[in-house]
Amino acid sequence: MMRSPSWSMRFAIAVSIVFATGAVLTGSIAYVLQAGELKNRLNTDVQAMALGLAQETSPDDLKEQIAVQLSVATQGELVLAYQDNQTQQVTGNLQGFTPFSGFQQIKATDVVLRGVSADQAPEGYYAFGMPLPNGWLVVGKDDAWVVEAGEIMFRTTAWSLFAALFFTVGFAFFIARRNEIRILQIEEVLSDVGSGNHERRIAVTGSDDLTRLSEGINKTFDQIEAGIDAIQQVSTDVAHDLRAPLSRLRIRLEQQVFDPDMPDATKQELGSALIEIDGISETFDAILRLSRLQSGAVSPAFEEVDLGELCDEVQEILTPIAEDAGHTLLLTKGTTVSVRADRDLLMQALINMVDNAIRHCPAPAAITIYSDETKFGVRDTGPGIPENMRDRVLQRFVRLDQSRNTAGSGIGLSLVAAIARIHDAELHIDDAKPGVDIGIAL
Repeated sequence: MMRSPSWSMRFAIAVSIVFATGAVLTGSIAYVLQAGELKNRLNTDVQAMALGLAQETSPDDLKEQIAVQLSVATQGELVLAYQDNQTQQVTGNLQGFTPFSGFQQIKATDVVLRGVSADQAPEGYYAFGMPLPNGWLVVGKDDAWVVEAGEIMFRTTAWSLFAALFFTVGFAFFIARRNEIRILQIEEVLSDVGSGNHERRIAVTGSDDLTRLSEGINKTFDQIEAGIDAIQQVSTDVAHDLRAPLSRLRIRLEQQVFDPDMPDATKQELGSALIEIDGISETFDAILRLSRLQSGAVSPAFEEVDLGELCDEVQEILTPIAEDAGHTLLLTKGTTVSVRADRDLLMQALINMVDNAIRHCPAPAAITIYSDETKFGVRDTGPGIPENMRDRVLQRFVRLDQSRNTAGSGIGLSLVAAIARIHDAELHIDDAKPGVDIGIAL
């Protein structure tokens, strides 16, 4: 499933669109204003030139000045024409024009220029016409430099806008992607901590808002971890301190059970008490084993372990217990593979998985021990484990039976998870439809 863009990325896109729109609008306005300024300058030059020629007092002097101006001008650069009112004769290089007053743009295709070839003529002229006492004067300059300056200005503006857009949009997306990666890391750490990996922390870099947020989250995690460690230490200390008194109590009760003078009814009650004490002792032993595993006090003895043989041995040991509970314990083996692992710890994990199935599956149930290459585990036909509880059942004392009417301490799968972590293995809990599939992939 494709992940939707994050808020940071959407914000970068929005900023880029707003900046692009503003930059294009600003550039367009600047181009229009500068192009208009160029046209105004050309019109001003043309008007000034016309007013200067109009200072000539006699028609002959004006005609002579027009001839001089055209002789020094580049071909097609200027349009100069004087039409005598009496003779209608036109002096200059503009032929057959209609007299006009004020500014006017003239296209080269609409007029005839004397001495200017069609391939050399500009596209048009900015002209100014004015009446004189004896006729009409028209002065014009070609628009080539205005067009060329406009093209240069357009290219300059376009490239400037492109460069600004490129760097601005690139920087916006860089910041957005950087924040997105950091947010994804925060989400990943939050998910891991929520799944029980309380040692995970967010990498802190920089000094922005996300950094401050990460530091605050890390401090909160430190406090939570300290509280969890304190609770675990309390449970460990209690288990350790009560083992000896329970052992002494069991010895004393056991002596009473074997007393020949003790009534049978009392012996039965004492036997029930011994069973309860054994259950409590087992729970304390499990707590202490889990604490040693989680604290790193246990150093695994790695050796070559055949998972098929391990499964055979566990099935042989636990089959009578499963049958007494009304279940069938089966074995399915795939390819036999040896792995580097601590054999005793793997056996403990497999026994705990089978014991969990025996305890929590209503009889009769089919419980299957399986192994395939580097994977092994237990599959049953019981009620299964809800998906939203699969992470929680790996924690201490968590049980699906909230009323705790069934046997068990809620430690068994926690031990399995701890053993998997020691081996850097993957523990999975999947739906077996029906039942649950709990396994370890080494």
